[in-house]
Amino acid sequence: MDYIFKNVTAVTMNDKTPVLKNTDVGVKDGKLTFDTQTLAAPRVIDCTYKVLMPGLYNCHTHAAMTLLRGYANDLTLEDWLFNHIFPAERHLTPGYVRTGVDLAIAEMIASGTVSFTDMYFYAVTRTTLRWRTGCSTTSSRRSDTLRPVTRIHMIFTRITYTGKQ
Repeated sequence: MDYIFKNVTAVTMNDKTPVLKNTDVGVKDGKLTFDTQTLAAPRVIDCTYKVLMPGLYNCHTHAAMTLLRGYANDLTLEDWLFNHIFPAERHLTPGYVRTGVDLAIAEMIASGTVSFTDMYFYAVTRTTLRWRTGCSTTSSRRSDTLRPVTRIHMIFTRITYTGKQ
């Protein structure tokens, strides 16, 4: 066993036992197992009051807009978008967008997001993103839009479930 999560609430995605409370979950060779009684682990993590669950996928983001959070609140959509957001976005540079994406990625990692699809200005290059975050990307452009669509897979949470309970 590589490590064990002790006393965790585990969301299993199994219809018969969807949530296991106060259980132990082991990780061996990148795979989850509930058979932790017979093996020791060099690292045991106390997860009392913590939840272990599958990663979240955010399928529609404008990640760099974290920089505009709280800007011109409590307005109608049209007023907010056309009179405040679009004018503010005219001042965004690729550097600002990269900073906003970095912030969004940090927030997504902290909240369990393992992949997201982004639609915003200035496609973040694969090299820059991998160097800055350890993520891999796939990109495509739709012919009806000027904005690139980038799908980002955060690779630091690659643990698969073995099916044993």
